[in-house]
Amino acid sequence: MSTNFFEFVNEKFFLPLTGINKRLNYDLLCLINLKMNNEMKQFPRDEVLSWLVDYLENCPSNIYDDESGEIESADIKTIASKKLRYFLKYGWVVDENDNKLLKTTYQMDSNAIIILNAMEEIVKNDTRPVEYTGYVYSIYSALKNFQTAHSTDIVEQMYKNTKELIDRLRGLNVSIKKYIRKLLANESLTPREILDQFLVEYQDKVILKTFDNLRIKDNPAKYKHSIIDKIKSLFERDNFSNMVGEYINKKKNGIVNEENQKEAESFFREALGYVLDQFNDIEDNLENLNKRNTKYATTAKSKIAFLLNEEVDIEGKIIELLKNIAQSDDYVDDMGLFSIFDFGKLDENSLYTPRIRRRNATSQLDYVIDPVAEVELKKSREKFINETKFNCRSIDKFISKQLGERNSMTASQMNICDSEDLIKVFLAGLYSQNKIVSYSITYNQKVFYCKDKLITDYIVEKKK
Repeated sequence: MSTNFFEFVNEKFFLPLTGINKRLNYDLLCLINLKMNNEMKQFPRDEVLSWLVDYLENCPSNIYDDESGEIESADIKTIASKKLRYFLKYGWVVDENDNKLLKTTYQMDSNAIIILNAMEEIVKNDTRPVEYTGYVYSIYSALKNFQTAHSTDIVEQMYKNTKELIDRLRGLNVSIKKYIRKLLANESLTPREILDQFLVEYQDKVILKTFDNLRIKDNPAKYKHSIIDKIKSLFERDNFSNMVGEYINKKKNGIVNEENQKEAESFFREALGYVLDQFNDIEDNLENLNKRNTKYATTAKSKIAFLLNEEVDIEGKIIELLKNIAQSDDYVDDMGLFSIFDFGKLDENSLYTPRIRRRNATSQLDYVIDPVAEVELKKSREKFINETKFNCRSIDKFISKQLGERNSMTASQMNICDSEDLIKVFLAGLYSQNKIVSYSITYNQKVFYCKDKLITDYIVEKKK
């Protein structure tokens, strides 16, 4: 099975988008893709060439030869024909020859369609607001109306929607930062225009259309608990078994064997586990995103304020004022209208009297330790003991005891006697990144029940 993108495309697939004509070639490829959109047929050569000719006739800039880099001197139809051959050569379009009709037809390559659509989506994201609330609601609706007979399709779509939502949110933080940097670096805008654009367009494009809709109008918290509860119910034995059976019927032609069984179980554990993890953390992730946005916005406002202040030439005004004073016939003193000495910054000795360094006064405070009641001491001792039970070193000892002579084991194999042990199993995962612990943890995408609780399983190993 191929695992590298370049095993599916021409070795020089991206050459048209990296050469001297990259902008023109991108526009032409988008045009061909648009014209062929929603059509399953193949298009004759003359029709495709007519699209390119119409565009090239109105091209405002010079057109260069893609191979030599020299300015094209041929007529527009010849250039259009060369472009079509060029796109064909590197795999963006594919042709088919009908020997009976002596006719050549063209289609966009399937991989080219995906790449161009992704590029257009990037442009759209920068020029129009993106709504994120639809992803959350579609996942909620799919689970609310869940049908075991279509469980594989539903879970696949849920996983896709969740991953796309998280990927978009991950990219949103960078997009916000790039938007503000681009705005501040725009030399064609005055500081006042930058401020107006920041207060109006930025607030509408980023704050109102993304954060407000996602955090206020359609907050994932409205659906979070329903989504989590429904996914947990799907992990129950009977429901999980039915879904596995449906997967085998759909994907494996109903052939039940150990390999197909494992594949089906792995699919549902990984897909549903991913959705579950993301919705457990989605509110925290949104809050972190909001904090970063606030930080970027505050920094931008400070810089804009500085640029606005720079517009007023303070130094020049001071120099102008002093020149006017020097040219005046009126003597300026502490009794005059200007009253420069009244500010307390200047006096008749200011020019030649050295400054005296001030020393900070030292003080000494007597600390009085108030007596502590025995009841408070007892409470503090009990609190300290309880905290010690679940600190990092205690959890490390607990895991070492569970491992014994073994180098590794799963959480589901541990001897869990009471609720305190259950808490320690959970805390072991949180403390696993601490340098002082003697073990490491790898989550295996499985779950198990213990003390009527659904626990995420993991593999714990002794550090070498």
